[in-house]
Amino acid sequence: FQAEDGIRDLVRSRGLGDVYKRQALLFNAVRRETSRPVRGRTEEGFSLVRWAGVSAAVGVAVVAGLFGWEAMRPRVVDDPDFERWYLARPTVERPPTGGHRKGDPTSSVVVAEFSDFECGHCAQLYRALKSLLPRYRKDLRIEFHHYPLDSACNPAVSRSFHRNACLAAYASECAAEQDAFWPYHDLLFDNQGDLSRRNLLRFADQVGLDRSAFEQCIAGEAVRREVERDVAEATRLEIKSTPTLFINKRTVVGALEDEKLEQAIRIERELATRRN
Repeated sequence: FQAEDGIRDLVRSRGLGDVYKRQALLFNAVRRETSRPVRGRTEEGFSLVRWAGVSAAVGVAVVAGLFGWEAMRPRVVDDPDFERWYLARPTVERPPTGGHRKGDPTSSVVVAEFSDFECGHCAQLYRALKSLLPRYRKDLRIEFHHYPLDSACNPAVSRSFHRNACLAAYASECAAEQDAFWPYHDLLFDNQGDLSRRNLLRFADQVGLDRSAFEQCIAGEAVRREVERDVAEATRLEIKSTPTLFINKRTVVGALEDEKLEQAIRIERELATRRN
């Protein structure tokens, strides 16, 4: 049908503010279709089918004209205001590199977080992601990056807002040396009220680390370089506070409420499905 060509044009014109353009495209398609001459009995039957399609197209045009084409699209989330806000977040051309990863390596949604083990909002984000990961196991991957708000390891910070943040970051990297980053990471957030050196050593015992190797590691330079790499990456991405998230390539500053974070994940999953 020629009307199908018009409907395809209509679908391509889904930008906001194009309501009148969409109406014109569709009614022009309808006019072209209904003005075609009908020849012979065979085409009379075919014309009935064509008229049914045209009638349906007119119904689409009325709804699209009154409410806009976007209103007819099934919504991924229940909060359209949040969806608009989220989709307006700035994106980065090159997402963060490195970091500690958890989740399916082929997942369609990657949440890269820059975090501080003494940051209260970071702990809130940790709890939210911990609950969401099992529910979106095939669709979600988490990447953790250090951004301690502590001048001992972060030159972008003028003073130490969190005095043990750098030491805790070093300790987590030493746990990673013994393949225990994530259980140690969880202990740090679960006990962030006291991340003294004494407790950091106690947490190492709790996750079964070699105490001697852990103590040598935490005093060495290698873990400091690991944390410095994350801080340099944060500087490239112009990060100023924690937590800062990159959900795929979309930047979100601060911890979203649990339900909003889940909606963001669902939006990104839907976008990835459409691209594929």
